[in-house]
Amino acid sequence: PSNNYGYQVLAEDRAYRIALARTASRLGISAMWLADLIAFESGHSPSINNRTNNRYTGLIQFGDETARGLGTSRAALSRMSRAEQMVYVEKYLQEYVDRFGGFNDVFELLAAVWGGPRLVQQYRRDPTSSTTRNWSDGDITFENYTRRLGEHGGRRYQRPWDPEPRVHTSYQSNCSMCQSLLRSNSSIIPHEAS
Repeated sequence: PSNNYGYQVLAEDRAYRIALARTASRLGISAMWLADLIAFESGHSPSINNRTNNRYTGLIQFGDETARGLGTSRAALSRMSRAEQMVYVEKYLQEYVDRFGGFNDVFELLAAVWGGPRLVQQYRRDPTSSTTRNWSDGDITFENYTRRLGEHGGRRYQRPWDPEPRVHTSYQSNCSMCQSLLRSNSSIIPHEAS
């Protein structure tokens, strides 16, 4: 695969780009969703620790208990390359595919990584409810967490509770996203007007 989904690190790290695409394919999800999730969680750094409490490490911010459950440790994960760590990203997400039959959208994927099975269940019951949107890890709500998903790759996802956006399918000179896509030599893909 040659698509970097808007991320320089994927353009530069071929082994990682291939591992990410293959992982997404085996999980039955969009590689772009996975790239955006990892960008949001870690900036694609396999060794980064959580900025708030230093209890999570890696591409999708594995905690100690999760790492142990996958047969590794946070210390071992932090020494792995991106491509090597994708094995554990896949193992973690495969548990959700097995339990829930897959991910219906990018927000279910995000719920699995950020909130665990209880949030996935709540999201499936009622994705627009205040209970879902206000679900919190003590630092941030799910609604705030989802707001910035994709921005590092030049995308904004339509959340179930958002009003319908205006979408550009061709270049509009007064749109900052169109201008950004033009500057980065990206095609003008359908995107929300900004």
